[in-house]
Amino acid sequence: MGHKLSLAIIFACLIGVTTMREANTAPLSLPLINSDFSSPAIVPPAAWINGAKAPGWTYAGNNLDGVGVQVVSWKPTPTTTFYWNGPDGSITQIIDPATYTIKSAGDRYILLASLGGQGSGTMHETSTLLVDGKAVSTTPMDIVNPVGLALAVSVAYTAKPEDVGKSIGVQFAWAKPETQMQAQVTNVSLAVSPAGTPAPDGSPADANLRYIGRWDKSDPAIYHSYWSGAYLRMKFIGSTVKVNLAAQTALAVSIDGAMPAAISAGPGEVDLARAPLKQGYHTIMLGADGQNAEVAFQGFVLAPGSVTLPIPARRLIEYIGDSITQGNTSYSWRSAEMLDCDHVQIAYSGCALSSGFGYTNPRKIGFDTQYFALKNFNHLADTPQAQWDFSYTPDIIVINLGQNEPEEKPDAFVASYARFIQAIHTKFPKTPIAAMQPYSGSHAADVAAAVARVKKAGDDRVVLINTSGWLVKEDFRDGVHPNDAGAIKAGFLLAEQLQPLLSK
Repeated sequence: MGHKLSLAIIFACLIGVTTMREANTAPLSLPLINSDFSSPAIVPPAAWINGAKAPGWTYAGNNLDGVGVQVVSWKPTPTTTFYWNGPDGSITQIIDPATYTIKSAGDRYILLASLGGQGSGTMHETSTLLVDGKAVSTTPMDIVNPVGLALAVSVAYTAKPEDVGKSIGVQFAWAKPETQMQAQVTNVSLAVSPAGTPAPDGSPADANLRYIGRWDKSDPAIYHSYWSGAYLRMKFIGSTVKVNLAAQTALAVSIDGAMPAAISAGPGEVDLARAPLKQGYHTIMLGADGQNAEVAFQGFVLAPGSVTLPIPARRLIEYIGDSITQGNTSYSWRSAEMLDCDHVQIAYSGCALSSGFGYTNPRKIGFDTQYFALKNFNHLADTPQAQWDFSYTPDIIVINLGQNEPEEKPDAFVASYARFIQAIHTKFPKTPIAAMQPYSGSHAADVAAAVARVKKAGDDRVVLINTSGWLVKEDFRDGVHPNDAGAIKAGFLLAEQLQPLLSK
């Protein structure tokens, strides 16, 4: 990415679509097999069962007496697609037991494949895991009016003690396809999650879930977020997704990159899809909607046979600020998404940098204290205050403070801001800090003076973001807080300033 943002990214933000791109990754960390199988397409009504066959597969058809060859070797082909025609039949592959056997009870096997075809009507498909040739786990699926590879399927099975030493195999079968229906399967992948590792099922300990921001994981059954900028991301295969919550809350949920939607949820299981999902690969982002909402996460709930998949890491930007910084329509959220970054908001309305100032909390605790705490300003009564363990490292930290302490003397503010930068750098010594001058101009000269003081002391990991002229009267909803257009404009201008820091 160069030093200028593309018009496509700007347009995506203007129409309210996040840019959370996900790559297709291996299904699990320890793949056994990840191969494609193919044969040439067979045009009906030719002798389809006697046509070209994919090596390594056993063919059988209910209407074809005695036709089929038993194969017990694994011979993946380099080509990509296997086609199947016929009124009724199955395609079966058995792994060579001398090479691929179940090693341990508790090992979890995951079959993934892409399915589709050509024709009109409905195919009734089943995908099956086999142990010594016998079905142990099956996922059924209806494929309606297929045009190419339209669906994805997953099948899961946890090995039992009596399975150890036996072969593991897979089978795909189509029941009563209609005239001129042609089935298609590709991207067949079989993977194993060893016994003792968390299952890829969306539970809190699932290693495929990616937690962003400050999460309290001290209770293994319930992971808790307190700051509104914390969220989690998941990639899964299936057609339904729910969340199980320990307490009622307001959620912000994005499925497949859509703009986050507000959902009132919990306690218990809550369906997160506003419209039915197409069977296949999906991504979801879930977090609290607002600074007074928290997430008591007990896991995602997926359909039987559905599994989670690894999701790529993104660079991380942490934003420290007040109500202007908080929320999923703020400049902070938008600037990070423009840069294809994850983002953390350590932000709360009315709060100041320095303790003794601000408008929200009666004790006037500032970010100079609460930034270092696990929980936000709603938990000031907790004694003692649990401290954050700084278990993640941002790629950039952005500070936007100075709006809520107009009465603080300039010299005191400069000293407090400089100490704050130095304290953050004791936690993240290599992370650059971008200090923004508030849009209103409040303490703008003092922010610049604090940055100069830190630089003079030998810290070259801090930069000043001059926001003068970024926003005009029409960009605010109340003279202080940017409206949607103002947040988009400010997000874009900030993203331009942050992009070079990501390139270093």
